[in-house]
Amino acid sequence: MSSLSDQVLAGQLEEHIAELADTKAKLAIVELELGAMKFHADNTDSALAVARTEISATRSGLVTMQFKLVTSNSELAAAKTEASKITSELAVAQYRLTNLSDAVAAMEADLASTKAALDRLQLLHAGQQAPRPLPALPDPARLGDLALYDVWHAEMRVKLRVDRRAIGSDEALFIYVFGRLEPPLQKHVVREVEAAEAHGRFDFQRLFWALSNVHGTLSNGVTSNGGNVH
Repeated sequence: MSSLSDQVLAGQLEEHIAELADTKAKLAIVELELGAMKFHADNTDSALAVARTEISATRSGLVTMQFKLVTSNSELAAAKTEASKITSELAVAQYRLTNLSDAVAAMEADLASTKAALDRLQLLHAGQQAPRPLPALPDPARLGDLALYDVWHAEMRVKLRVDRRAIGSDEALFIYVFGRLEPPLQKHVVREVEAAEAHGRFDFQRLFWALSNVHGTLSNGVTSNGGNVH
């Protein structure tokens, strides 16, 4: 009986030992699985940390983009305000330009009207002016001999007194007296002609004085300053 009991106990012990070995094997497998799970968890934590870093960077980039967008919107609003201001100023300038154009057009019309009125007045004045009278006396003979100067001078004085208006201006009187001299005597008064042309003062009295100096006789009372010729 004792031997049988020992055998049973030995058999049970062997079963327990086998079960224990099987349990240890399973435990080892579980430990391996736990190690694998821990490794995977560590990798997952690392991936999560990387993901968190990328999310943080993305958020920072998004904030930067939002700031730039706000800045761009502000700049766009400022640009729109400036454009509106420029448009208003341009409208004011255009309005002023239109007014100036109208004013210039009105001034041009007034100027044209004034010129037309002036032309009419000039035509009316020209129509009212009395025609120049015809000469009443014949032209004195041309003086070519100073021996005849006194007679020629007397005839010329009468001619200038009677036909002064018919001859015309002081310049015309000066030219008339010079033209009644023959070329040999004209050379004696060339300086007087040049002086008259240089200064614009045509006094035929200067011609008489020059001829009187050549002739040796003084002649008095002849003037071209608007009075009578004596």
